[in-house]
Amino acid sequence: MVVSLRFARRALSSAVVGLALALAGCSNVPPQSEGVRAAPAPASAATAARLFQQICIDNRADLSRSLPQLNAPPFVLNTFEAIYYNQSVNLSFKITPLAGTPGGICSMIWGNDQSDSSNRSAITRLSSEIDYSGRQANGLMVAVIVGLL
Repeated sequence: MVVSLRFARRALSSAVVGLALALAGCSNVPPQSEGVRAAPAPASAATAARLFQQICIDNRADLSRSLPQLNAPPFVLNTFEAIYYNQSVNLSFKITPLAGTPGGICSMIWGNDQSDSSNRSAITRLSSEIDYSGRQANGLMVAVIVGLL
């Protein structure tokens, strides 16, 4: 009985330590908010291209691999829209599953004062499969590429 009581205490102690460590790991959960938006600072065409490369293109074979980057600063997840907003520059990402397929869409929206041709050039040179929609009525640019989830 004494042996089993000691074993139970050790097991309970180990479980408590394990739970504490697991909860400490929860600090990796991204900041989340329903009302979050991107920062007002312009995202240069070069910054947009670099981030699109890192998040969408480099992870195109498995877009879920982009989530660790999106779940870390400077991004904050808007839980209502399921959009990751950059808190340093005017830029956001969304990963959207394509219904009935193993595919998904990685889209980026960003804003700056550079010409549409500068933005188009910076983004479309990354891949011929990028759909660049140009400057929208709201002044923001949109780039989209299809990948796998």
